[in-house]
Amino acid sequence: MHRWSFVPLALLVASCAGSTEPGDISVSVDTEFRLSLGQSALVEGAELWIEFRAVPADSRCPPWAYCFWAGDAEVELVVWEAGSLKWKRRDVELHTNPSVGPLVVTFGVYAVQLVGLEPGFRAEGNREYVVTLRVLRRSLQPGGSDSSQVAV
Repeated sequence: MHRWSFVPLALLVASCAGSTEPGDISVSVDTEFRLSLGQSALVEGAELWIEFRAVPADSRCPPWAYCFWAGDAEVELVVWEAGSLKWKRRDVELHTNPSVGPLVVTFGVYAVQLVGLEPGFRAEGNREYVVTLRVLRRSLQPGGSDSSQVAV
């Protein structure tokens, strides 16, 4: 797919998913970026569009409390991936605690990594989440098997 043909497809996805928010951004592969709830990012060169949808569960421990486990926050993303003829939507759940669920999800040669979620715990009235993500390019061995481990 030519670089310029990707732009109209990204705009089409945005129009199908609803209007884009003024804070929507374009980001590069291998660069950390932050999204507020409802905000989305176009990953240039990867043909991915990522939207931060929700934090349906957050059991992380506040820093001043003594907890018997670290807790976990579940982050819901919608990732649109460009296909040969159309965009494919994939609903994704990532977790802040790797013992509960994945920190990374793959899309072909790309991996979307959850780097962080702020604030660091859920408190009453604390609903303004900001997620930090990174899209990495994975190296594949001949034959299509994954030869790299995505560092978390």
